[in-house]
Amino acid sequence: MQILRGFIRFFLFLGIMAIHILGIVIAVLVARDTDRWLFALFGSWAKMTQYVLGIKVSIEGQIPSTPALYMPNHRSYIDVVFFPPFLKPVYVAKSEIRKWPVIGYGAKIVRTIFVNREDKNSRRNTRDAMKNRFENGYSVIVYPEGTTYKAPELGEFYPGMFYVAASGDIPIVPVAIEYKNPDDAWVGDDVFIPHFLSCFGKKHTHVRLTFGDLTTHEDGEILRQKVHAWIDSKLREIQKEWGLMEGEEIVLDGKYINTEALRG
Repeated sequence: MQILRGFIRFFLFLGIMAIHILGIVIAVLVARDTDRWLFALFGSWAKMTQYVLGIKVSIEGQIPSTPALYMPNHRSYIDVVFFPPFLKPVYVAKSEIRKWPVIGYGAKIVRTIFVNREDKNSRRNTRDAMKNRFENGYSVIVYPEGTTYKAPELGEFYPGMFYVAASGDIPIVPVAIEYKNPDDAWVGDDVFIPHFLSCFGKKHTHVRLTFGDLTTHEDGEILRQKVHAWIDSKLREIQKEWGLMEGEEIVLDGKYINTEALRG
């Protein structure tokens, strides 16, 4: 039953993608207010995807009413459907994606900010691009880990965007994303279709998003540490509540150490 449900949902997922891609093409060609249609389609796609795949998302914390820079941890390719469409979210991505077939075109349409790490002016250009998005009512989403990690792990954060935020006095909203089943994370050498069938073959996939307070600091490294510490702490609270952590933990030299490991 699980495999059958997974295949049905997979083809429904592809159908939803195709319908909304067609809608985006039509909006770009004929709509007067392209942005309004694009984000309406994004919201529709996100909601339909959650419904069809059986994803149950609970949201905690206060979401700012004004555009901001959101920095969530990263668990899976499906993370992008969790953010409310009223945020008008745009993403920061590496410049190579701009050249990818179909995906690159779609990314440009939805105002993605492309970062070229080899360009010495990239930090300034990124800061200017982010401010432009904020002024036009968009929020910006960056996954500072740069890749996905499986619970309970939280990867190190790349420092670049924190220095951009610090130098531009841009507030950051830390976001903790956690799946009730750690195996729902898509990491390493996982193959997409087998993972999809395993994850979404279940009746429901439970996810929690917790939004933190606006965080600022004039020092990029301190800002990075503050955001990382908040997300790490919030993930551990959720993991303990869901029973994802075995044994008790203590802090030793700034790191969490499992006491069962010490006994062994």
